Amino acid sequence: GDGDGDGADADAAAKMKRTADDAFKRGDMRAACDLYTACLASASASSSSGGSSVAAVKVAALANRAAARLKLEDYAGAEKDASDVLEMDGAHVKAHHRRAAARVKLGRVHDALVDYAVVRKAFPRHKGVLAEIEEA
Repeated sequence: GDGDGDGADADAAAKMKRTADDAFKRGDMRAACDLYTACLASASASSSSGGSSVAAVKVAALANRAAARLKLEDYAGAEKDASDVLEMDGAHVKAHHRRAAARVKLGRVHDALVDYAVVRKAFPRHKGVLAEIEEA
């Protein structure tokens, strides 16, 4: 810690998130999911003392676990994680994007298009997003 009393748990959660990020970068999505889950449990345990730093770790871990779950074709899990991110940070564009992708796979195209509209507003010229919207 940096001495402001935000607790060792917040540091542990941040460390776990970095380990999970490494697994994600290696392409080991199963390990990444498990590590993000452990990170979230650790962050939840410390949320009373950690304040905004813990909240930031939780948002990032959920957003990244949503991405990992998409790659594992766990679309319901990805949608839930992305929705949880958006409850904490409604302006999280990547979470809207991941939830849209999950919802397309779940056959909920109308809901997906609502999310894609948010993404498109943030990135009006993003070719990949426009292509996904066309496919939906």
